[in-house]
Amino acid sequence: MLKITVEVYPEIVMKFWSDLLCSGRSAFILTSLSIKRTFVRRSRMKKFVSVVVVLLLAAGISAPYVSGMIAEKQLRALTEKCNTMYKEATLGASLEIVRYDRSYSSSEVDWKYNLGPLSSLYGTQEILFHDTVKHGLTGVVAETTLMNNPKYAEFVKTKLAGKDPLHITTQYSLMGNSAITTKLDPFSLDVAGKTLQIKPAHVVMNVDKELKHFTYEGSWDGMGVDDQAALEGVSLQADMRMESIYLWNGFGTMVAEGGWIKDGNKPFSFANFKFNYVSDYSKENDRFSTKMEYSTDSIDAGGEKIDNAFVGLALNNINASAYEELLVMYMQAFNRALTSLGANGQDPKEVEKALEKEMKTIGMQLLGPAEKMMAKGLELQVSDLHFTLPQGKVTGDISVGLKKDMTLAQFMPLSQDPTLAFDIFSLQSHCSLPKALLAGKPELFQPMTGGMQTGIFVEQGEQAQHVAEIKDGKLLLNGKEVQL
Repeated sequence: MLKITVEVYPEIVMKFWSDLLCSGRSAFILTSLSIKRTFVRRSRMKKFVSVVVVLLLAAGISAPYVSGMIAEKQLRALTEKCNTMYKEATLGASLEIVRYDRSYSSSEVDWKYNLGPLSSLYGTQEILFHDTVKHGLTGVVAETTLMNNPKYAEFVKTKLAGKDPLHITTQYSLMGNSAITTKLDPFSLDVAGKTLQIKPAHVVMNVDKELKHFTYEGSWDGMGVDDQAALEGVSLQADMRMESIYLWNGFGTMVAEGGWIKDGNKPFSFANFKFNYVSDYSKENDRFSTKMEYSTDSIDAGGEKIDNAFVGLALNNINASAYEELLVMYMQAFNRALTSLGANGQDPKEVEKALEKEMKTIGMQLLGPAEKMMAKGLELQVSDLHFTLPQGKVTGDISVGLKKDMTLAQFMPLSQDPTLAFDIFSLQSHCSLPKALLAGKPELFQPMTGGMQTGIFVEQGEQAQHVAEIKDGKLLLNGKEVQL
């Protein structure tokens, strides 16, 4: 039998068990450290989450108080900005916060709008507003009522059975912007034995914190008087930015779906009336332009019908500084006229008389800014006039402008030499209408002076045509030069 003897050295055995024990201890230590790190991370995460939760709870609890505090600061600043605007507009009006009681989650605010000279027009010195303000997380919401005004409260009580149809809600964000929503409930009134029915309305106005940018969007279902008259479906949209108190950039649009008046002698109706307004101010060029457009699908006045009517009216390249100066002087005169009237300010005839008197007083002063407005590029336009009559279609355009800066004195030589106008004015004019409308007026188709080669109109089939322009220093009428 073969024996194999293996000699094991003691130091090798000790080394083996030592390494084994060391590796086990290392693994245990590593595992323990890993568990400890995980526990520490989880513990830290729990602490972090706890801190976040506590902060959120604290923020949620304190948010109404903070938003209320910020809102009060904003509303007081808003009042100052409004008064600055009124002062710049020379309206003589002012806005005042009479009472501001702020608590943790809500506030009560009383406002007073002083009409100043305008009080003579409206028969009241001031308008009172009461706000109930609810504080939220990102802003506040104010509900406004006019019931603190004695006349309005009496009107609601006696005419509307105590039910206020007007609801005004304003959302003030912490960023300073605001959105004002005005709702009008339907109501009816007895007026001179007839029932006036006012239908619901809804208007939203957005304003930035600087009171510079305004947007409007609203609708009104209309109104009616028994079965005698009605106005239907009015909508409004506007986007305007104030560059100065009298100069704005933007547009406005109003649409009325229709309306009618029953009258045995001369009934009246219209359909789809539209009004568009655009203003454009360039601070760099100190020029201001404005355009208005009117259109309607149809108008019927006592059987005289007009269809598909449109006209655009524009005044371009106005000297903006002179325009502002003129308006300020006019508003100052208007306020003086109203102040002199006192309680008689509600009579339109009295207002007109007082204003005429003031205008005569400042007439010479108005000549300064008026003369500044007569600058090169000033232009009056009537564009794309068209409508259809039973006799046929009418179209027209006219543009008159200044070729150079002018003073009042420079116009005087025109009375002696009318040809000077050809170097002062630009002119483009066109009109076309059915000949039937000019029946019995043959003089309009014949030269009226020795210098004319044609009449004001020339015949073109069933249409009467008119074309005039100033070109190369000459006045051309229907393509022929006019000698002056």
